[in-house]
This record gives sequence, structure tokens and C-alpha cells, in this order.
Amino acid sequence: MIPPPSLRYLPHGLLASMLLCLMLTPVLFPPSLARAGNEGPDTFIDEGPPGATPSREATFVFTATTLKPVFWCSLDGSLYIPCESPWRLKDLPVGEHTVDVYAVDVNTAHRDSTPSGWVWRVTEAAPRANTARPPASAP
Repeated sequence: MIPPPSLRYLPHGLLASMLLCLMLTPVLFPPSLARAGNEGPDTFIDEGPPGATPSREATFVFTATTLKPVFWCSLDGSLYIPCESPWRLKDLPVGEHTVDVYAVDVNTAHRDSTPSGWVWRVTEAAPRANTARPPASAP
């Protein structure tokens, strides 16, 4: 039977170097640094409607800081649904609206913990000016 290796057979200098490395590892590479890349992606809404618009349609363009994002969108606090950029909304009622979007990194399954939001208001359409001319008065 072959006995297992023992530390007593290592040269003293090598043993001291290994112990020093073990003691300095947490100082040189703190656990917070090791976790630095494990947060979820950041989500950005790059384009959306102006603050107030008579249009009952809205288009949103969004991006994320990950290579393969899956986006989830919510309109006016409703349940989040899968969506893609650009996301087009139609038949919006008059009033204030909010869109929230977050991304999930497909590779790590990490989610953006702070969804990106966009607030705007759909206004009543301005009445059309009367372009008809009044009848000319007879002399």
C-alpha cells in the first residue's frame, strides 16, 4: 500500500509560500469582487412617446446590458408579459400611462431588479379648425 502524501515531505519554503497564499487570498480577492459579475442586467428604454401626445399608439425601443436578453413588459401596472423591442401599443385610452420593462439574462437567468419605466399622457385630439367658408353675403 502506498501511503498518502504528507506535508512533512514538502520543502519548508514551499509550505510557507502555500500558507501565505491561503492567508492573502481573501485580501487580494475579496468575496465582493468575486460576486461583481453576478448581478442582473440593466434595462434601458431608449425611445418612447413624448410626455403628452394625442396619438393612441406608442412604440418603445429598449436595450439591456447583456448579450442575450429576454424582455418582460407591463402596461399600467398589469402583469408582465414577454415582449420584444420595438414594442408597439395600440388603442390606448386617453389618460396617463406607464410602461415598465425588465430584462433577464438567458445565460445566467439573472433578472434586472430595477425595471426601467416610461410615463406619458394620451390627450384628447385637438378639434379640427373649421375650414369651410361662410356663405358670402349678397349685395
